[in-house]
Amino acid sequence: MGHKIYRVGDIFPDPDFAGITGSAALLTNDSFNAALFTPDIPKEADTLFRKGTARYGIFTRDHIPFVLFLIGTEFIFEMPITLTKMPRDIATRWLDNPKANAVNLYLVDQRNFILKSIRSMGVSLEFMDNLKETLRKQYNYYASDLEAVRALKGTEEKFNTSAMIARTKFYKHEEVGQE
Repeated sequence: MGHKIYRVGDIFPDPDFAGITGSAALLTNDSFNAALFTPDIPKEADTLFRKGTARYGIFTRDHIPFVLFLIGTEFIFEMPITLTKMPRDIATRWLDNPKANAVNLYLVDQRNFILKSIRSMGVSLEFMDNLKETLRKQYNYYASDLEAVRALKGTEEKFNTSAMIARTKFYKHEEVGQE
């Protein structure tokens, strides 16, 4: 099986994100990918998304982590992460990977599924340790994925993105290097 090729201007090639509106995260071998699907993308979106100062953090409620990304003032998104659908051996391998801190962010036009920008970044190991600790607790706490989803929905009903942001410790990432 070959690797997916992601190119700005092409159709977003990841079928695991099909049908998503808003934002979503998917675990990878090396951490996770996050995608923001929005119809409101400014013309300068690629530069803003790739080079704007990024802040990221975790809001946790009932053993469900919501990862938040704030890129400049233009892009704000949050997504819950659950492990409860994963087989235990795969979840354990992901949780035990000490090098897992690479995150790929994708900005996608939700009207036509065109990839507008890509940003790859390393997140702090403290952030990843906190995320993994929360996910370990989640995996051991919920007997089924249905229970985890109920808790997730309950949190989303009680806390909007602004409320989550107000209760979150953020880490800062500034893009350095290549033009």
